Amino acid sequence: MKRARAPEQKTARRSHILTVATQCFLENPTRLPSVAQVADASGIAKGTVYLYFKTKEEIFLEVFIVQLQTLLSDLPQRPIAADIEFSSQLTERLLNTQKEQPVFLPLASRLHTILEQNLPVDSLKTFKRNLCQLLAESGKVIDSAYHYPAGFSERALLHSYAALIGLWQMLQWPEVLHPVRNRPEYAPLQRDFDQELHHILTLVWHHPA
Repeated sequence: MKRARAPEQKTARRSHILTVATQCFLENPTRLPSVAQVADASGIAKGTVYLYFKTKEEIFLEVFIVQLQTLLSDLPQRPIAADIEFSSQLTERLLNTQKEQPVFLPLASRLHTILEQNLPVDSLKTFKRNLCQLLAESGKVIDSAYHYPAGFSERALLHSYAALIGLWQMLQWPEVLHPVRNRPEYAPLQRDFDQELHHILTLVWHHPA
């Protein structure tokens, strides 16, 4: 593949690397693909990939932040109807995200333990700033649209994210345990993810008038 020189070519090359990296991860979501694997699948020399990303963790951290930006930008910014609560709309959007962006939750569950652990300090600072900006800006939009007190939605988004990741992790079953997961002793973990998510988001987003 020819070297990208113009800014738009470099942007396209970077986007191509992220797309291929996502596909590689989907093929085996139990571990992050190496830079060499991503380079091979991209048809790009490994050294060229390193011109755009210093580590594999940096690649997948950008995949994560792009998907988080998409999620937050798609949140309902005005009430659909007077009798539909924001928590119900948010639940629907998060469940759709799980289907549309199947790597989001697996990457989110690795955010602190893996993705943030092998990053240059400057990259990590940039990521944290971007994350804070996303939460703050999205929170202000929701506060305004739903007449919540200033700052309420920013905090509720943080709690919603924690609930989403925690529920997803707790209700996952390793393939080796699938034959026994319906036994009575495992009843506390035999929960419907959709229903539990809606329940906890209703609590998180409840604000007395």
